[in-house]
Amino acid sequence: MKILKRTRLPAIVALAPLCVFLLTLLVSSPLQAETDDSPTLSVAYCQDCLPFQFTNADGAADGLIIDYWRLWSKKTAISVEFIAAPWKETLSLVREGTVDAHAGLFFNDERDAFLDYGVALSKTDTHLFFHRSIPVTRDFQQLTAYRVGVLSKDYVESFLKEKTADGHIVGYPDYDTLVSALKRGELRVFAADTPSGLYHLKRAGLLADFNRIGDAPLYRNEWFVATREGNSSALKVVNEGMASITSTERRTIGRRWTASGDRGGKSALIIGMERDRPPYAFLNAQGRPAGLFVDLWRAWSKKSGREIRFHAAGRNEILEKLRNGEVDMHAGLPYLESQAAWIGYSDQIYRTGSRLYYRQGAKPPPDPLPTASYSLGIQTGSFQEKRVQTLF
Repeated sequence: MKILKRTRLPAIVALAPLCVFLLTLLVSSPLQAETDDSPTLSVAYCQDCLPFQFTNADGAADGLIIDYWRLWSKKTAISVEFIAAPWKETLSLVREGTVDAHAGLFFNDERDAFLDYGVALSKTDTHLFFHRSIPVTRDFQQLTAYRVGVLSKDYVESFLKEKTADGHIVGYPDYDTLVSALKRGELRVFAADTPSGLYHLKRAGLLADFNRIGDAPLYRNEWFVATREGNSSALKVVNEGMASITSTERRTIGRRWTASGDRGGKSALIIGMERDRPPYAFLNAQGRPAGLFVDLWRAWSKKSGREIRFHAAGRNEILEKLRNGEVDMHAGLPYLESQAAWIGYSDQIYRTGSRLYYRQGAKPPPDPLPTASYSLGIQTGSFQEKRVQTLF
């Protein structure tokens, strides 16, 4: 990528409204100008945070968030110069004013001290990943038994440090360094945005070696654009451009990217599947969609001649993407009257039962179950939870 020489626009160009705005922007940020005086905004992005922002095999900026910026550029007629860097360095580039904006990041109070946040672009969840030799847990006190790897200065680093004892959260400059520690056995637990963690484990051949609590992420968060603190002019033009991206265009961008970072065909039917719901739908040890519902859809595709692509994510995320049109179909879910107002259900494709399970050797619970005497464990948001709520 050609690095453009930073120049300031002369005051005499302040004859047109756009030029007035650009001149104001240049006073407070390093907005660039090409030799033909067309404006350029420099944007720092994470070099390996797939599928959101990364450098592809051709050495170019790529990802879901990068697609937002490219569309922003078309709408504003302002060129974007993408600057790739390890995650921690992307923050420094914006804080020091070396670039005009950050492509996308989560909000936290520490960053808010030197950043101004703009519009939200997308959402993702974040998980803890555990080597298969140790138990998975959401108990933060139990995490103190391990070193937990994270990207240095990533949101999850400060999140976990607030909940665990000092010294157990270890920051790494990039995913390559973190994954190398996993390969050497120096690290057995790490935390990452779920699609990024899955991608890097898959690429390293470690996917089968790590587990996570699929339906219990640490949190779900939004990616925001951001500029240096006080650079209100730059933030204004960024926000206005992003706000001009329509809901249809947002859906198109969202549909283009799957959890593995692969691009889908334009004519493909996008099937949303839960990534951790065996035996019905899940990502197998090789990171590929598998399960009973996946096989049914593949058979449907073969018979119909219609191309399909699977988008794997958490339960709530898939429902959200179904609602906003980023996926066309849910691979398979039980009928709920509360969802029938916005979900169109097909004819039944599979039937299964639900049972109460109790410890072997224990006295079976009575029927009906007295709620005052028994605690019932159930998956949050599941059909079984909704059904039980109607019984008690």
